[in-house]
Amino acid sequence: MYVSFTLKDSKHVSDGTSIEHATQEISKYKQVFAIGINCVSPKLVDQALKEFAKYTSKPLVVYPNLGATYDPKIKKWRSFKEKFDFAELTQKWYEDGAHLIGGCCTTGPKEIKEIRQSIDKLR
Repeated sequence: MYVSFTLKDSKHVSDGTSIEHATQEISKYKQVFAIGINCVSPKLVDQALKEFAKYTSKPLVVYPNLGATYDPKIKKWRSFKEKFDFAELTQKWYEDGAHLIGGCCTTGPKEIKEIRQSIDKLR
């Protein structure tokens, strides 16, 4: 199995625990073959991957959203304007150790296709 976290920022998981501590604790379990992040803005991924890589040699996981934030009060995703090139980002993330790459909330067929095509080129 793999374990992935949502993030507060590029050095902390959502509850405030440092990536360092979370990674060290999870890495103790042999059945965990990879560790990483999900449902976070692509803006956080680069620095967070570097942080995870400091504390584990396990493959890294990245399943970002499109950069949206969810508002639990209104139970809707807040609109956002920034666009990300998932083909380019996938290559960077792969080079940074993320070998399990996909999409989470607000990603769609277009982004998944870009991710898949990038991974095919890398192999």
